[in-house]
Amino acid sequence: PADRWQTADELKGQLELVATPQTGGITPTSTQPVSAVSASNIAAKHHPVRIAALFGVAAAATLGLAYGLMIALGLPSWVFLGAVILLAIGLPIMLVTSQHEKQRAVGMTTGLQTSTPVGLKKHFTWRKAIGGGGAAFAGLAVVAGGFMGMRTLGIGPVGTLVAAGVLDQRDHLLVAEFEDRTGGGDLATSVTQALSIDLAQSPVIRLIDSRAVTQALRRMNRDPESTIDETLAREIAEREGVKAVVVGDIGSLGSGYVVAARLISTATGGELVQLRETAADDTQLIDAVDRLSAKLRERIGESLKTIRKNDRLERVTTASLPALRKYSQGVRAFDAGDYDRAIQLLEEATEIDTTFAMAYRKLAAALNNTNAPQSREVAAAAAAYRHRERLPDLERYLATAYYYSNVEFDPAEVRSSYLNAIDIDPENLTALNNLALGLNRLGEWAEAETYALRAADVSPVGPPFENAVGAQVALGAFDRADSTVAMFNRLAPDNPTAVLLVVALDAARRDFAKAEQGFMEFREQFSSLPAYRAIATASLFAMYQVQGKLSNMLQEARAYQRDVDNPARAGEYVRQAVYTAYVDVYHRNDPETARARVDAALERYPLDTMEPVDRPYTLLADFYATADDPERAKGLLREYEREIDPALRRRNLDDLEWARGLIALAERRYPEAITQFQMSLATDHCRDCGAFALALAYEEAGQIDSAIVEYERTANRQFLYNYFEESTSLPLTYRRLGTLYEQKGNVAEAVKYYDAFVDLWKDADPELQPQVAEIRNRIAGLVGETR
Repeated sequence: PADRWQTADELKGQLELVATPQTGGITPTSTQPVSAVSASNIAAKHHPVRIAALFGVAAAATLGLAYGLMIALGLPSWVFLGAVILLAIGLPIMLVTSQHEKQRAVGMTTGLQTSTPVGLKKHFTWRKAIGGGGAAFAGLAVVAGGFMGMRTLGIGPVGTLVAAGVLDQRDHLLVAEFEDRTGGGDLATSVTQALSIDLAQSPVIRLIDSRAVTQALRRMNRDPESTIDETLAREIAEREGVKAVVVGDIGSLGSGYVVAARLISTATGGELVQLRETAADDTQLIDAVDRLSAKLRERIGESLKTIRKNDRLERVTTASLPALRKYSQGVRAFDAGDYDRAIQLLEEATEIDTTFAMAYRKLAAALNNTNAPQSREVAAAAAAYRHRERLPDLERYLATAYYYSNVEFDPAEVRSSYLNAIDIDPENLTALNNLALGLNRLGEWAEAETYALRAADVSPVGPPFENAVGAQVALGAFDRADSTVAMFNRLAPDNPTAVLLVVALDAARRDFAKAEQGFMEFREQFSSLPAYRAIATASLFAMYQVQGKLSNMLQEARAYQRDVDNPARAGEYVRQAVYTAYVDVYHRNDPETARARVDAALERYPLDTMEPVDRPYTLLADFYATADDPERAKGLLREYEREIDPALRRRNLDDLEWARGLIALAERRYPEAITQFQMSLATDHCRDCGAFALALAYEEAGQIDSAIVEYERTANRQFLYNYFEESTSLPLTYRRLGTLYEQKGNVAEAVKYYDAFVDLWKDADPELQPQVAEIRNRIAGLVGETR
């Protein structure tokens, strides 16, 4: 047909004929049409819809590439915006060019002469349009490259402070209290806390923590609760060697707000950076702080890539801005390890908004971390769960998971809820960390380590690193645990948990003498934080007990009981009396004195003066069974089952079975005791923690080989905070293993465990040295030499 090309040669000829002229006009060599291509086909190929569609495909690919490079290389956001603008300009140019090219091509097919384009028309050719677009994008790339180069080298107004040498990587900054120019009272406090939380996520700088500020104020003879205004902030910064402080203010702008921030040199008082952002109303204020923080982090020298990764503050649902302010302050105190301050602020948040579910959930977590009365934690967790239906999906899953973890114990529901939360937000710190905690409790160490390390990547705060190290120690991976602790100390050297983990690893390795010194230094360093002071005291109690330093242990016990000697901590007071009394039972063989200690504590704080859930029923039942009073123990368990809701008992099912096992052991019902202990261990995450009592039951039942297996489980287990449980059992385990192997004629194993006992108690108190001397004599008799 006349409108179809038949051969490649003809096709080549047609392409040459319709090519856009480069100079002069096109003049056909005859008066007949020179092209076989119909005018209608040319018009279809140049139809605006077709050109726009092809341009859209190319534009999508271009924008995808620009966005990918922006994210991968940390390019500024205006690079993507520039690409959008260039493509928006290019579309009409391509449409106009298409029409001019169509007119020239149709003119050629009809044999009409097409005059040389004049004026603007001569610029609308395919070659110039495509070449011009390429040049424009090349120019954008050159400008972006120049910007990044100047930023990296610290040149001009876009140069970062780190690149310019004004600040160093990981330098400390201090955030002063913003000035409130709105007349709103505490609005500036909310902005200050929100900005501090976001800046704390930066890997480039570190914020000086509240503990260091408090200590500095005390050294200055100032009230620790003083407002840190610009003048005071600069003085603290100078004392602490902080190079710069962040100051700012919030003011009204019509019905909205304007938030301004300045970075000021401590040495000169000069402004290093000045920024501002606006918010249309209260609901937009946090977003404005987000933008302000991102700009400040960019100017300091943080990669735009990391800023985009961490630019979201934690969002929670509440209709009350004052409640959100208190919550933000409470979260910051929680992350800094100041749990007592966090509890106060979170309780204030829930008083302002009594339906604030996430504040109740965070309050429950803070109470748990301070070993507060269980009734308070249960009440807070239940309140969060009660208000879950008004929450978005993510927050509802978090509230549900915490409830089934710490109130109605249901591990399957806990796992499901946290996994659902992670599906919604893969970087949700709470879900990742608490799932790791739950998996640790279930003994699923490898999976727990994975989720804990994911949480640690999100934010360098204590709980994720603590859970990761706990899983690694349980797996026997001490090298990985050392690396995790070292990384945490690099990221957050002032965090109390970072320091605690170093010492806890020494104790987990059973270097108790080194750990003892470490806990003493830790308590001195963090004496201003009650929760950590209590952890250090309890840890020292365990360090002294396991080494047989009973006088030091009793001194720590008395100090701790003084700290908790009030009705609000009555349950903890009784617990400490029990822990102390176990020494009389196991190391002094004096159950009568042990019972007198605990009876005195119960006389001071009778059980009926405490909330039922705060009464240490199962611990007391354990003690009285061990101290030769199984009838008292059985009475306590009957009261426990009568007073405590079955849903709450599920959380402590392993404790109930354990107490029943100890009662059976005290009454010499050994097969029943063994069964009860096995049932308890099957539901307990620490499946080796009760092996000592199970071994004792096997030994009393005459099943020596089984006893040795369980004793060796006790001797060889590895858990991060194992020293609390083994402070009593480890010396006895070494002695019993030595004795049983001696009875079996296995001299090598007997000497091995006897040596371990002697080494453990080599510095024990004089009252225990006769026991050490007895074991030394046994060793001498076994190996035929005096030691």
